[in-house]
Amino acid sequence: MKKIILSIAAVVIAASSVFAGFKPVEPSYEQSLQHSFRGAKAVKWSDDQGFTRATFEYGGSRTIAWFNSNGELLGYARNLSQQQLPLAVLSTLNKKYANADILESYEVSNELGCAYKISVNVKGKAYKLSFLSDGSLESVDKLVL
Repeated sequence: MKKIILSIAAVVIAASSVFAGFKPVEPSYEQSLQHSFRGAKAVKWSDDQGFTRATFEYGGSRTIAWFNSNGELLGYARNLSQQQLPLAVLSTLNKKYANADILESYEVSNELGCAYKISVNVKGKAYKLSFLSDGSLESVDKLVL
């Protein structure tokens, strides 16, 4: 009996620590999310450097959306497979980094437009590449593996 009580106490303590930082979001955030991403699943809310961030599944992709203090959508990022990248981006990638292995790719969209961030490995060196939607390479940053 003593072991059961201790086990229950441990579960309660663990659960309370998991939810200790949870702060319910205002309805305006939920409404904005559902307006922009109807059917979003497994939504998790958090604070992110003064913004409210929602992490969720949408259309089969892991997606992150950021909201201002009024609950307005500021932008989003979603993971993409290589097949989902625009042809213009793939064409530039293949010309400049012919034998690159794509480690991660995602689309970023905000008031400035849409861009594509792709992490690649080229002969043991890793780079984070940023492309505009027209396929032009905007920046290259070396990563540490």
